[in-house]
Amino acid sequence: MSEGMDTAPAPARPREKVNLLYHLIIGCAVGVASVFTVLAWVPALVVGYIVGRDQAERQRGIRARPALSILRAMGIVFGVGLMFLLGAIVGGVVAIVIVALVAFSERISANTSTTDQGIARILVFMVGVVIWLVYLFVFKPDINVSIGG
Repeated sequence: MSEGMDTAPAPARPREKVNLLYHLIIGCAVGVASVFTVLAWVPALVVGYIVGRDQAERQRGIRARPALSILRAMGIVFGVGLMFLLGAIVGGVVAIVIVALVAFSERISANTSTTDQGIARILVFMVGVVIWLVYLFVFKPDINVSIGG
């Protein structure tokens, strides 16, 4: 080996602990926003996870392979289209708030372990579902859908 070559691996960045309170607050905000989106909040979560994961990887200097970038772009395009379809346009627009919240959640859990990232994702999802179901069963909204006539 030549003298000027340093072959030691780059030092690993220390992992942070997940702050569940942040994700609990984000989950509550997702749950409140989901009430106004009809069913558009479900694909909004997925789009938010895709966007947030991509931003977190870029912050750490990880460059995605071209195939993965195309797959993420397709996921975002189809997810946004599904948001507008399931949200009857207006709910899809409101669901953009959920995309931003979930992407923020992904960014703040980027430097944690993969287990902690999974726990944060589950927490945001479950709190959103619980708030949505509480609204559905407590307030019993009158939902009337008629197609074609």
